[in-house]
Order: sequence, then structure tokens, then C-alpha cells
Amino acid sequence: KIAALVGDFNMFLEFQQKAEDLKAAIMQRLWDPVRKFFYHGFRDNNTNYELVDSREEVGFYPWEYNIPGNSSEFAEAWEQLIDSEGFGTLYGPTTCEVRSQYFDGNQTDQCCWW
Repeated sequence: KIAALVGDFNMFLEFQQKAEDLKAAIMQRLWDPVRKFFYHGFRDNNTNYELVDSREEVGFYPWEYNIPGNSSEFAEAWEQLIDSEGFGTLYGPTTCEVRSQYFDGNQTDQCCWW
């Protein structure tokens, strides 16, 4: 948008296309329509780029950039924010859902300690 403001419409169109491609990739690769949430696949030795098993707070980040928009198809994800087995706890949202096997922080060989 800044490029358009200064009259560089070629750059504007280039970055607009990159943004649309990135949005499409996020929707295609990170949204799980069965589990109704955005998941990531970032972990060691994940050559097939399988999505993680647990919901994590980063699954809400796509809304920061209006990637899924306001479609009711994605509303169910927000129910996890107040679910006591999801992210809803007495002291605010957790970074990993409460029902996750990684929530208690007792594991010693996993990528994240919650």
C-alpha cells in the first residue's frame, strides 16, 4: 500500500500478489478443517511437514492479519479461547491448550515446555 501511495504501482501489484499467495498458503497448509484450528508444523525432522497435535496460541495469529476473515467457518476456533480444556484458565490464556499432552511441562525431551 505504501508503494501505491508513492506511485510505484508495479511494486504495489508485486507485493499484493505475494500477500495473496501467502494467505492462500496459510489457508491451505495451516488450517485444519477437521480440528477447526490453525496449526503449525515447525519441529525437528518434520520432513512431511505434518501439523502438530496440540492447539497453540499461535493458531490465533492469522486473525491479526485478517487471513481467514470473519467467515463463520472459522468461528469455532475462538471457542477454544474460553474453553477450560482449551486456553481458558483462571490467569488468562495458556500458550498451549490445557488438554495437550505437553501442557504440564514435565516432559524432558520435547520441543516445548509449557
